[in-house]
Amino acid sequence: MDGTTSEKCFDPLNISILDSFIIKQGLFQPNGNNTNIIHVGEKNIKYISNLSLDIAPNSEYQLATFIRTNGQETPINIKLNLSNNTEVTKMKVISVNVFSVNSDGTLTKLTSIAPIIENDSSASPNIKVTLNGESTSEYKYYIINYNYVVNEAKEDTNSMIINRANINGTDKFNDFNTKITAMPDVF
Repeated sequence: MDGTTSEKCFDPLNISILDSFIIKQGLFQPNGNNTNIIHVGEKNIKYISNLSLDIAPNSEYQLATFIRTNGQETPINIKLNLSNNTEVTKMKVISVNVFSVNSDGTLTKLTSIAPIIENDSSASPNIKVTLNGESTSEYKYYIINYNYVVNEAKEDTNSMIINRANINGTDKFNDFNTKITAMPDVF
């Protein structure tokens, strides 16, 4: 063993850790035909670029949060009007529905999950949903459909509302920006 060193250099070992979480938001299309999709279930969401959705007071909007998990219990928080835009004085959550996305892209409504709505009828409601854990070796896909209306906004409002969906305990979030436009009352 004379002349043999006990040290040997190896090439660096590259380890890639896959992140199982994906979260996106868009307009809800329950019978959607979005063909520009990557993941099963995304056909039910119409993605639009920031500021391309103008909303008006007293009109209902159907938005959706698309989530991918690896089957673990996943707490989701959706904060409407995250920036506390003072031009918006009252919002109302009309309904929240949670769907599991089947392998063929169809949706199954999950009636066992009860969303919690906090500060409803305020300027900044909050929606909490916990997706149940499942023992699976494949990704699980979900859609949370939330429908709301801006009940009151200051006259001549022309400003942003940011709705943020995030997965609690992670750095995963997605902001969906809308532009509220309230016209002056001319009558």
